[in-house]
Amino acid sequence: MTTLHGHPTIPAARLRHRRLLRRLRGLSGAVLLVFVTGHLIAHASGLFGIGAAQLMLDVTMAPWTRTPGAQLLTIAFVVHAALGLHALYSRRSLRMPWTEMLQLVLGLAMPLLLAAHVVGVQAALDEQTGIDSYTRIMAILWTPTGALRQIILMGIVWAHGMIGLGFWMKARSAAPLWINAWRLLSWLLPLTALLGFIDTGRSVASLIQVGVLPASLTSLSPGAFARAHETEAWMVNGWVAMVALTFALRGAVYLASLRHDRVTVSYPGGRSVRVLPGTSVLEASRLGGISHAAVCGGRGRCSTCRVEVTRGGEYLKPADADEAALLKKIRAPDGVRLACRLRPDHALTVQPLLRAHTPSHRLTTDPMVHGGREQKVVILFTDIRGSTAIAEQRPPYDIMFLLERYFETIGGAVEAAGGTPNAFVGDEVMAIFGADESFEEAAAHALRAAGEIAHRLDVLNQSLTRDLGQPLRIGIGIHGGAAVVGRLGYGETRMLTAVGDTVHVARRLEELTKAHACLLVVSDDVLTAAGKSPQALNATRHEITVRGRTEPLSVHAVPADAVRRLND
Repeated sequence: MTTLHGHPTIPAARLRHRRLLRRLRGLSGAVLLVFVTGHLIAHASGLFGIGAAQLMLDVTMAPWTRTPGAQLLTIAFVVHAALGLHALYSRRSLRMPWTEMLQLVLGLAMPLLLAAHVVGVQAALDEQTGIDSYTRIMAILWTPTGALRQIILMGIVWAHGMIGLGFWMKARSAAPLWINAWRLLSWLLPLTALLGFIDTGRSVASLIQVGVLPASLTSLSPGAFARAHETEAWMVNGWVAMVALTFALRGAVYLASLRHDRVTVSYPGGRSVRVLPGTSVLEASRLGGISHAAVCGGRGRCSTCRVEVTRGGEYLKPADADEAALLKKIRAPDGVRLACRLRPDHALTVQPLLRAHTPSHRLTTDPMVHGGREQKVVILFTDIRGSTAIAEQRPPYDIMFLLERYFETIGGAVEAAGGTPNAFVGDEVMAIFGADESFEEAAAHALRAAGEIAHRLDVLNQSLTRDLGQPLRIGIGIHGGAAVVGRLGYGETRMLTAVGDTVHVARRLEELTKAHACLLVVSDDVLTAAGKSPQALNATRHEITVRGRTEPLSVHAVPADAVRRLND
């Protein structure tokens, strides 16, 4: 056993095994999603006619009709289904967020409808009718029962895949561009596929009705129908048996556990929940109806579910490497664990350290409100130099007027460059770039904002210098990296903000403008992402040490005249 920040870790082999199962499930799901996407694209092409749908079907299905592709598809389906049942069996509790429950139910229902579709289509294609494959398939599917079953199957398969893809993208803090593309695709593709399916089905039915196509296309031959029905029954019964076996094994484990003492998880206020050994503390909270913060949904992506173990800690199993690394990052003291990863085998008393979010009376569907999302952004900070001396020489109302003009100047420049002014504290302004764009675009826009600020400040100084006796001097710091972005506040006062080390570093760079006697200090990552050359900006490179980083951070001090050229 090893230890990270006082938290022992489990054997690396077990951790690798868990990660391998997650990767296999994700990869197999990706293969199936690509296959299904090709199907939907072919159906959507039906809006341009049966010929277009046939052509698109030939293109999208070409990789899967050859032996390697067919084998890969079969293996992916078997692996994904098996790992899904394994995940169901491994769950200590069936209480879960509604999105996870929906994905589980859809996954269990999918093979029941998929069996009839697969064997029916294959039987139709095996019969040599001299008709294009897509026309033949649509003739079989376009019956009241067949069409409804196909539409339901399409919705189930696509919804299951989109929920899984959404979980995957959230876990990896996907860029806003990809998140928006996923949202658009999840609705646009199935909708157009449904319209294409209906349009093509009606066209085929009309051709049959007027005698252009034979009526025999709408059904299989007696022998083919019998074989297809037998195969469908075998597949459905096999899946039902495997699902039933999974639940039976869960039941057997539960009955076996009754012969042993359950684990009691105690909470403040005398509340307690009795659970099976190995149930996570977060699951225990959900089972007992106890409010427990878990912004990431209990996937170990945040530390909001953390608890302090006040009794029974000596019996706990060691933390895995991911949990220990996260606890080390937040500098958690010994005795603090993540409730989603903590699975006690003995009685335990815990104290949740963060209060669970209680929705206000003004509910919102904005995904950025509750918990936010982790993504790469660029943060800009500005601050007035010598503001204390200015404040001491002016009446309070004059200072209010001055700050109003200053905030208007900075905020307008930020918005003009595509950013979001966030915090106005004292004479300090914070702005966020990248909430809804790529990191490269955010970096370019943040630098453009710096140039716009310099120009607008010159204009402001022309009107204020006579009154102040000297121009306003400011410093600008820009840094980019991962942060949690969300809307914080209460009621109508919620505003977009960012939290994380990236914000603290950006403020530190703004402070460095004093030491380097320059207008802007920007990190090398931002300058590189924006495609700007330090030499073209006459920038001076420096290496600084930032708390929490093992490697020094490369930054560039940019003089005022070069900053003014950034928005050209």
